[in-house]
Amino acid sequence: SEFLDYVGKLNNIKHSELVSLKKKWSERLLIDHAMEHKIGTFSKGMSQRLGLIISLIHNPMMIVLDEPLSGLDPYGRKEFKEIFKEFKEQGKTVFFSSHIVSDIEEICDQLVVLNHGEVVFEGEKTHLIDMHEDKNYIIEVNGSKLFEEYLLKNGVYSVPPDKKDHFLKLMIDSDSEIVSLQRSRPTLEEVVYKVRNL
Repeated sequence: SEFLDYVGKLNNIKHSELVSLKKKWSERLLIDHAMEHKIGTFSKGMSQRLGLIISLIHNPMMIVLDEPLSGLDPYGRKEFKEIFKEFKEQGKTVFFSSHIVSDIEEICDQLVVLNHGEVVFEGEKTHLIDMHEDKNYIIEVNGSKLFEEYLLKNGVYSVPPDKKDHFLKLMIDSDSEIVSLQRSRPTLEEVVYKVRNL
């Protein structure tokens, strides 16, 4: 609590406003019970929570964080991500580093991919995924042994766009049940590891 008072003073936050902000953020991030404890007694997760409060308390337009979700329990990870999304919706910027690509995919619009300190991609997340998208359709079918050249595994086919309609017609004509049809789209994690290994 004393450290947050110090940070608040550095940012010229009025005392009454600071009291309200400390209460708001410490309760939201579940460290209100520890606000009078010494920081040295905090677990890694509690330290991460305190660090985020310090970053947010003066209502910045941009925050820069290094591995902000590291050491957090599932509740903490969820709450941090919600806060980042709210921050983004307010037109502000969250810039953070992470090795957990699924977190980046969930939160970020823009990204930079590094490999041994070299930038291998910089730009929109959707653009990177689109660049590596397989244009084929993944079609799952019950009761068919046709089109073995498109067969990925039992009952699942990868069909080129120009063959999709013909494939579906033959499947329907053969009384096969079409279980699902979707565009093949890689996860960001799959794309990032592909890009890093180019």
